[in-house]
Amino acid sequence: MSISTPTIDELFSITVPLKPEVHQMARRFAAEQNGLIKGKRVYLNTLAVFALHTYLGWLDLSSDLDASYSWHPLQRSAFDRADLYIPDIGRIDCVLALPGEKTAESPLASEDTIAQVLVKFEESLASVRLTGYCLVVGEPEEEVSTDPKQGWFEIEQLPETLLRLQMAFDYLEMAEDEETQQLREEMAARELNWSGVMTILMVNWDKPILLRRKLRTFLGLNSSSQHSVLVTLRSPQDEPEDDDWSARLAACLGNIRDAIEDVLNPSSSIENEPVNTIIRFRDWRRGNFGQGWEPTETLLGDRHRQLAARSTAGNGLERSKFYDLGVAIVGYAIVLTVELIPDSPTSSQAKVRITTAQGIPYLPPQLKLAILKEDETPATAQGEPMESVSRERDTWIQRTLFVDEAEIFKVKIALDEFSLIETFEA
Repeated sequence: MSISTPTIDELFSITVPLKPEVHQMARRFAAEQNGLIKGKRVYLNTLAVFALHTYLGWLDLSSDLDASYSWHPLQRSAFDRADLYIPDIGRIDCVLALPGEKTAESPLASEDTIAQVLVKFEESLASVRLTGYCLVVGEPEEEVSTDPKQGWFEIEQLPETLLRLQMAFDYLEMAEDEETQQLREEMAARELNWSGVMTILMVNWDKPILLRRKLRTFLGLNSSSQHSVLVTLRSPQDEPEDDDWSARLAACLGNIRDAIEDVLNPSSSIENEPVNTIIRFRDWRRGNFGQGWEPTETLLGDRHRQLAARSTAGNGLERSKFYDLGVAIVGYAIVLTVELIPDSPTSSQAKVRITTAQGIPYLPPQLKLAILKEDETPATAQGEPMESVSRERDTWIQRTLFVDEAEIFKVKIALDEFSLIETFEA
């Protein structure tokens, strides 16, 4: 039976333009090398790594070129380096796919390599396309298929993976229970890298049995040098100890996974959200914000100040709530921010904003933010419904209204057949 494989043009990819100064830097790196072949490889590696760095920058995701081996003169001269360092997580290696090639050589991986990104080059080097990524555990294949359906995830899923990895490392760092602390000490004693363990968790997120099996395999791996991973043979008497160790490690990772799911997919999910629970601003003024309503900077980080400035927010009473839309709109999460700014003793200005959650690049197109009256008919301003609809590549939308004390209004978020409503009393 023959199966039709989609072409690269039928799949989602990110095109990243390469400015002249990027080429100038790549030529400078290439000129340091001995021989044309090595110089060309360094040139292309530099373009690929900088393209990935640029893409993550668009999403406000941190990466460190200076800490990358590909940016280190001795490392890139001695080895085939195409890595980008992600602080506190690990390295992402770029796999270069040149025009017409069906396979591509993997660059030299490190013990903290967590993923590979497939970078497609065209005949013109004015831009490259980031096509997909795969997670790496141990030594990657020397040759990989450039077919994006052969083990590659869509590149747009990479931000969520990095977010989960960051949350996993944060949980590990903050966990104070005795078992987790002991596991950290034992990992250090065994000279095992947490990047590999966390990557196993990402790959087997919903497969606890396979997670345990992969961990047992991982425990048979040790780093014999900075650049290679070899299998260590174990004697039969070692098996029960490693089996117990893998079980404890799997339990720890299960706790981390559950903690992350509680944040990204809270039990009070959209499907179970009470439709007409009234959120009263008088409670907010007393410091009682209710479940799910957090300081905006907690949910948005540094983006809070940028968005506040761009949306001309005032110095009022403000809280935000996270919604994972995964049940209805796969791959999206948003933050609803409501700010109440006193306008007079009996009236206020209310600013309502929807923002992409951290790690999510854009709002889904045609997402509607609507202000409703108490009876759920549309509120109007100058005869027009008070609503905003997201466009392609929008990261936030907002509406502003004026409300009297004790006035009830509703905020509706909708896309196609999906909708949710929050009710407020000013």
